[in-house]
Amino acid sequence: MLYVNPGAIIAAVNATNRAIEQAKERREAGKLKKEARAAETPPERLTQIAWAALRRKTEQPKVWQAVLDTIAGNAGSPPETLALLVARCPRAICGNPVIPMLMLGQPEWLNTVSPADLGPLLRLPDVSEALVAGIAAFHPDPEATLAARLHVAFDGEAKAGWEQEMSAYWWDRTTESNTGYSDRELERDLAESDLAPEWIAGPRPWREPARRYTLTRQKPESSLRVKSPSLLEAEDPATPVRQLARLAHSKEHSVVVAVSLNPASTAAVLRRICRRQWVRLEKTAVYYRWMVPEWVAERAVSHPNADAWLLRRLARSPQPIVRRLARRHSNAPEDLRRWCRSSCLRGIRDDLQNPHVTPSSVLSRFFLLQRPEIGYRSLWRAADSRFWHDRLAATMNPRIDRFRLRRLAKDANIWVRAAAQKRLRGERISWDHGSG
Repeated sequence: MLYVNPGAIIAAVNATNRAIEQAKERREAGKLKKEARAAETPPERLTQIAWAALRRKTEQPKVWQAVLDTIAGNAGSPPETLALLVARCPRAICGNPVIPMLMLGQPEWLNTVSPADLGPLLRLPDVSEALVAGIAAFHPDPEATLAARLHVAFDGEAKAGWEQEMSAYWWDRTTESNTGYSDRELERDLAESDLAPEWIAGPRPWREPARRYTLTRQKPESSLRVKSPSLLEAEDPATPVRQLARLAHSKEHSVVVAVSLNPASTAAVLRRICRRQWVRLEKTAVYYRWMVPEWVAERAVSHPNADAWLLRRLARSPQPIVRRLARRHSNAPEDLRRWCRSSCLRGIRDDLQNPHVTPSSVLSRFFLLQRPEIGYRSLWRAADSRFWHDRLAATMNPRIDRFRLRRLAKDANIWVRAAAQKRLRGERISWDHGSG
């Protein structure tokens, strides 16, 4: 008797249906590509085709990428559509014959494109001089303007003294008045962890980490409500430790806050609060990371009864202020700095998994990517990044291989080219970290 495996039949039917759907999709993409290539296609229709290809989630991305490349190379495409496709089709944009005339008549057509989306375009060494000059002259974002001015098509190769210019640029980043609170805390955290030179945190004396969550919010007298018995127990220093451990599992936010501020709370109670508030933070589409919320971590790390085990776990927090407070704790173990360093390096690895997001602190990321502790995969991603400062940091990393150095020596950024060429000659990049 012949035995037929039903699972194999179902798999064969599914494969046949998938092949039929892919064939239909290729025929549809071919029709749209033929329509997008035609010179008589109106601009409105080209925009519709571009949006249809961008929204299509498919197993055949190369099929729809060919449609987008055709639209980006069509001289009849409107400027808004070309700006939409800059990050996805940079080579097709460069080959569009209408770009030189567009830069003369409407040079600000790229002003709506973010510096992150301009990165793939400015990575190409064969970009026209008119396009680079237009970005440098008319783009409102200073990061995009700087990237265009450092392009090899703007003013040729790097001149003598480029290392001093690069040093002055990074020194100026430390004195910017618009540096955010979290970025400045991260720079100080790197300096205290010996992951970066001290001058990146600005002139001394540095401000001590501000404890923003050590006190509860005080409400006006008119809005004070009657406190619950659980809250009164959580605030009372005479409450037994066993009862505080029960209150640590309360669903009321104010009760948990009061327990974390109670001087009678032991290290076991604080660990229970952290475990109770442990959350899953989504970093990218495929990577997840566990962490303690900031309002819990800052209170726990500021408590005098926090033990070495809890401080080690909180030192792995992605928040730099929590790591700085952990190092200053009286119960901090000797190996706490190693835990803080591993957290910083892991944060860079997580950021590089999403190459389309602009880094929050460019200065900190630049110095972290130069560390020899960076893994090879993160280093390779940095060498292929759309941001020029990531590629420059990868060039200066001592673990970079000669294959990638030869590729970076042909980069569009003049600082990256010069640094890679100097590394290939066996010379050391000598730039003054501190004087600017």
